[in-house]
Amino acid sequence: MLLVEFLASLRDPGRVAVLRQTPAPTPELAAQLRALDADERCLFPGLPDLDMNAAIWSTTVLYSACSLYAHRDLGVEEIGRRLDAPCPSSPRAAATHYSVDLTMRHLPDLVLLARGIAPGDPLLAALRRIGAAWPLSSVGMSGLGAVDAAPVCANGALLQHYVDRILLHRDRSRASDPRVAEAIEAAVGDHRELAAAVLPGTQDERDAR
Repeated sequence: MLLVEFLASLRDPGRVAVLRQTPAPTPELAAQLRALDADERCLFPGLPDLDMNAAIWSTTVLYSACSLYAHRDLGVEEIGRRLDAPCPSSPRAAATHYSVDLTMRHLPDLVLLARGIAPGDPLLAALRRIGAAWPLSSVGMSGLGAVDAAPVCANGALLQHYVDRILLHRDRSRASDPRVAEAIEAAVGDHRELAAAVLPGTQDERDAR
């Protein structure tokens, strides 16, 4: 399966087939990523610019992660070689986090598939390293520890995207960041009960005392 076909299969949930080796990007992949970008901008005006290098890197890494999950015989060295390759764009830039997320948002689904893997398995550890590095994409994942959401918070539309996911997945760990907690409070306004599973001091928490 080529990367462009892989990306299409993620958009239309179903069985994803992957090769043992990750295919090289093609011009069609860039066109498909631009289409995803256009869809996102309809929902969240004001998003950072698309960084195509980061978006292609993300697609390649997620494909590799799926391949390593499907072909467990590939081994520890292959996991490190394919999943620890650094992103070509700055990890401090909001545009990088946005562009990586176009594909990497599917990482938590892969981790759910891999939940039967032993806790200390190198593949699961690598997936968690990726999740910790890209907080926008890993909302809902457990075992990541503290994440640095500063690049996400630097863009208003991206922060709103992040808040929406935190509320959807009830990921209380992300609200430990004061900037994120403030954005959640602003999003729910007087309807603080909507964030009962996320923010401290909500009605649910008071009722439990």
